[in-house]
Amino acid sequence: MKRAAQISFSIFVSLFLFQVAWSQVGPSWLIQGNLQDASQIRDFLEIPNTNIIIAAGRKWSDQAALWKSTDNGNTWNKKYEKWAASNGAVQLEYAEAKNVIFAGFGDAVWGQLTWVSIVYSTDQGETWIEITHPAMLGDHAGANSILLLNNKLYIAYRENHSENGNSWGIYSAMLFRIDVSDVNPSNWVWEFLMQYPELDFITRLADKDGKLYVFGKDKNSDAIRIFTYDPQTLDRMASRVGTVEEVRLQVEKYQAQLAQQKAENQSSETNAPTPDVPGGKALKQ
Repeated sequence: MKRAAQISFSIFVSLFLFQVAWSQVGPSWLIQGNLQDASQIRDFLEIPNTNIIIAAGRKWSDQAALWKSTDNGNTWNKKYEKWAASNGAVQLEYAEAKNVIFAGFGDAVWGQLTWVSIVYSTDQGETWIEITHPAMLGDHAGANSILLLNNKLYIAYRENHSENGNSWGIYSAMLFRIDVSDVNPSNWVWEFLMQYPELDFITRLADKDGKLYVFGKDKNSDAIRIFTYDPQTLDRMASRVGTVEEVRLQVEKYQAQLAQQKAENQSSETNAPTPDVPGGKALKQ
């Protein structure tokens, strides 16, 4: 009798625990539409009062990509892609009053971003327009983070290059911004704020109570350093680089100079005299 009571109690406890566990499972997940070719998604943006969602990330190859859904994520279409952005499209920002979406691309590894690390859309992500970044950043520079604050698009740049013949990358962290207050995007103004010699790179930009927070990887340790700025202080520090259109023309001129220099170097190598070996016989080409 005692044995039967123990068995009955065990069955009762098992059923009770099963019911509790079942009640805690919650609703099942619904599979939505796939994002074509996506391997990583870094950010999402829902446009208020619409069924539109923008997704930012990267494809399986080293390509940044932006996807758009017009039915709350049930189906997706790829709207933009850019080669050689190894970190992909890292972040989205939305200027609701202007109905402008901004996207930033991470740095390049095996290729070049060709001086484009920021794009924007004025038609809710249907088409995207590239913004050329200043030549001083170089074609490999990428945006680690972007933040829209008081009509200024702050951009944390990570630029890696070799120095003194080293084969490894030397990182530098720089903070720029674009004044996007003008109604004409060609008149938006690039401004340089500062470089951080104590950082390898900036990991994230954030804002709270109207202040800008910069999070960065310390160059000499594994620590994250935090810098806080009042926007009015940054206004006094800002150095004008040029309008978006002026910077585009400057980079085009710089690219033409680089191409000419490369052609001249190749020409001089081709026309160089053939070196002689001991004995007076020329080396075969």
